[in-house]
Amino acid sequence: MKQTEKLSKQVFYGIIALIVVVFSMFYLIGFHAPYWEDPDFNAPKMTNVMLVFMFLLFFVTICMAIWSVYSSLKKRGKGEKLYNGIPVKRNAYLVVLGTLLLLVCTFLLASSNPMSVNGKEYANVWWLKLSDMFICSSGILILIATGAVVFGASRNWRRSNHSKD
Repeated sequence: MKQTEKLSKQVFYGIIALIVVVFSMFYLIGFHAPYWEDPDFNAPKMTNVMLVFMFLLFFVTICMAIWSVYSSLKKRGKGEKLYNGIPVKRNAYLVVLGTLLLLVCTFLLASSNPMSVNGKEYANVWWLKLSDMFICSSGILILIATGAVVFGASRNWRRSNHSKD
């Protein structure tokens, strides 16, 4: 196995293990502690640990995505190169621009209607639109990824069935 692939797998399994530990702590340690202002609500004791962990993962993910895009586009150098008949540089630019376009469109179309959170009105337009943008963009990207997987699997299935004939 290649060294890079081995390292990638180890990092992936390490992140999964951390996620399992943090989520387990969140649900198993004081999850049902009542909120001091209103005992009808829960105030899990590990909420801060969960939030810090999620923000840390988000920050690291954004940094890695920016570094990956930068290094991918920088490595390609001048001019278009084909790898296995695929125009890699053009595809990299299309993915980056398509993702940015999707984020901008979902932000512009996002709802800014006030919400009631734990009985309190939340009406900050910027954060409402931003959170709606991420939710909608994630859903759209998941649908696109699912479609790509189904298309790739069906293409492989069609290829294997045609080769048997």
